[in-house]
Order: sequence, then structure tokens, then C-alpha cells
Amino acid sequence: MEIHLKKELTSVLEDLNWLPLKPVQRETIPHILAHENLMVQAETGAGKTAAYLLAILEQCRPFEDAGYALIIAPTRELALQIRESADLLSSRLSVHTALLIGGVEPKEQAAELKRYPQIIIGTPGRILYMLENELLDLSALKILIADEADLIFATGQMQEFQKILTYISQPYQIVCFSATINDTVRSFMKDPYQEIILDQTAVSERITSFYLITEDPFASLLQILKEQPVESAVVFVNHRSDTETIAAKLKKLGYLAEAFSAWQDEKTRMRMIRRFKAGEIRILIATDAASRGLDINNLTHSIHYDLPTDTETLIHRSGRSGHQGQTGTSILLIRKSEADLPLIQEIMQTAEPLQKESGNPYDLTAPLSKEEEPTADVITLRINAGKDDKLRPKDIAGAFSQLLPFEKIGRIVIRDHDSTVILLEPIELQEIMIKGKKRKIRQL
Repeated sequence: MEIHLKKELTSVLEDLNWLPLKPVQRETIPHILAHENLMVQAETGAGKTAAYLLAILEQCRPFEDAGYALIIAPTRELALQIRESADLLSSRLSVHTALLIGGVEPKEQAAELKRYPQIIIGTPGRILYMLENELLDLSALKILIADEADLIFATGQMQEFQKILTYISQPYQIVCFSATINDTVRSFMKDPYQEIILDQTAVSERITSFYLITEDPFASLLQILKEQPVESAVVFVNHRSDTETIAAKLKKLGYLAEAFSAWQDEKTRMRMIRRFKAGEIRILIATDAASRGLDINNLTHSIHYDLPTDTETLIHRSGRSGHQGQTGTSILLIRKSEADLPLIQEIMQTAEPLQKESGNPYDLTAPLSKEEEPTADVITLRINAGKDDKLRPKDIAGAFSQLLPFEKIGRIVIRDHDSTVILLEPIELQEIMIKGKKRKIRQL
């Protein structure tokens, strides 16, 4: 089925080199645009986030439709990445987003909501808090997205999700995306709904799975890092204390390794992810807090230091590699005492025994020099003036139209004390004259 998107969306997709659309996008966008309730199973890294964001952005009207879409994610990291993708794809549209996650003052988030965002993204706990304290209004909601729905429903967040639904009184569309689907997820769908299964494989075909039977997991990990072509890796463990222990041992040997777990504060985790994406960290020792929501280019290996609790966890851990059409490798370390477990027997039927390689061509003690990822060629500028200075969007647009074509001026957001403007063409400025006064500018 042919899909016709707004020229602004097509332009961004071209700049990002995201055309042609991926199978999950070609298959699901027409159904979402037809306002159908959907449950979609697609492999991790298949392009699910862009699929529903493109459909939302195609439908909601710039400057209107406040509270049009609510996107619920199970983790803060995933919610943040969805927000980044939404802001990127909407850079040529006057569509605003709000992010509701823990670790941020509710007052700051309430201020975001007062700017009437069309797309609201968050985790169940914080969304419910904002509803219960009458800081969030869902009376205009048209579509609800549950991303990684199986994890939302498989944890204590299921009750929070149910309570969120009680705050929606009008008809709305629900779309669930996940790499795995189970009967619990199905029980929360609204009838009628369609189920779209885009893959039947346990792990993405782009990911090659291996196993290694070992009596000394740490020695085997070092062997993998020295012999296998590991460019960067996430090493999954089951206990928070092990993240610190293993990371400390690797760092002592010179590896650029860090620990990552849900027990760290939000700023620490976000800083860690940024450094990992930039190649400053080569090995992340993580609990399953990192099994969802990490979309990192050049992440070549997922190493299961500890046995995952079930097949679904294995799928999501393994899916951290092989993103954006790349290939990846999953390696499971198996203690001899675990070899007869049913899960291990199941894995060994589809995975291959790990073979010794001649040596790792990558130096994991040095930062990774990454190719610059494609961008939409936009910049965001912050201006040190806002509503308190009686600025209006047309004042900012008028000032910048003296420097570049009007069509190169994107979304403008005016807050009490400052404003931001997205420009669709690079420009170097430290100040600009607006309403007869010089205003300082800095690039975000």
C-alpha cells in the first residue's frame, strides 16, 4: 500500500536517510491512519518507534490538537529516546512534545504541559502521578501507544497502566508495539483490533547467536573481548552488585567499561548512555535496565554473562545489537551446572558453539571513533527572552527572516523567560536583534 506523508516529514526522512520506509512502517502506518486498534509484533530495532510517530505526526495538526497522543514506555531510557525521535521527526512541523518521567521535578513537567503539547511521552508511574494531581488532562486524547507493551504489562506497571485508562472517557485508538506478545497483552486490547505479526523468529535474523560453556565466566568474558571482533558491547548480569564488580575488574585491566543499573540516579544513567553512544565507553556492564530502549549505532555484541530469566528477556537483551539494519552478535555464557536447564537446551538448539577467533581488531581501551550519524540538518537555538519580554512567535520569525529564507524557520516555542527556535539551515549567531533589543543566543 502506497503511503503519502506530509512534505515536511518526507523532507526529514530524506535528510536522515530513512527512506525507503522499513517493513514495519509500511505495514502499520496505513492501519494507524485508518484509526484501527492494533497489536504489532516486530523484532527489536525494526523501526517501530518511527512507525507510530510518523502516523501521529501525519494526523495531528500544527498549533492545534493539544494532547492528541499519549505514548507510554516501560523505562525512562526508552521514553527519552522516543522524545528525541519525536522532536527530530517533527523538526519541520509546529508540533510540540512533553516528557513525563521520574527523576524530574513534576513542576517542570507541569510547565511543559501548559504549552499544550500534541504528543505526551512518559512512563506509567509519572503519567499516573500527573493525572492524580490534576496536572495532566487526557480529555482530548485520540491515540494511545503502548511501546514495549509486554514489559509494561508483565511488571507492576500493569496496574498503573489500567488506572491511566480510567482517566480516558472519550473514544480513543490504542496501538501496542512489542518484540514479543503474550496473552496478558492481548487481554488489554480494545475490541475490535487487528494483530500484525511481522516476525516469528526468537531473535532477529540480523543477530547471530552463540554460546560458550564455562567454569570461569570472567575469564571467558576476557577471552571474548580479546579474541572476538567486539567493537562495543553490553554485558548483561542479573545482580546490581555484579555490574560494579565486573566493571571495576575490566577498568583495572584498561578497558573503557562502566556499570549501569536501575539503582543509579537518572542523571548518571543518561550521562552513561550519552558516553556509550559517543564511543567514550566501549563496554557497559548492565542489569536488564539496559535490555530495552537502548538504540546505539555500532553496538556489535550482547554478552549474557548471567542466564536470562526467560526467552523474552533473552530476545530483548540480544536485540541491543544489530540496530539500524546492522548485524549483531549474541553470546551466552553457560555454567556447566546450567547446561541441562530447559531454557539452555532450547537456546542450544538454535545457537552455535562459540569458535575461537584470531584476535579482536578493535582496541577496547581507547575511545571508538564513530562516523557521524545522519541528521536532519537542523539546529535549535535558545534565546534569552520570552513571554516576560512580551515576545511573540512572529517577532522571532521576523528577526530570523532577515538572515535566512522564511521557510527555513521551523518550530518556535516561547516560555516565560526564554524561547527556542528550530532552524532548518545551520547559522552561527551569538545574538540577534528582536523588537529593537539585542538578545543573546546559544545553540542547544
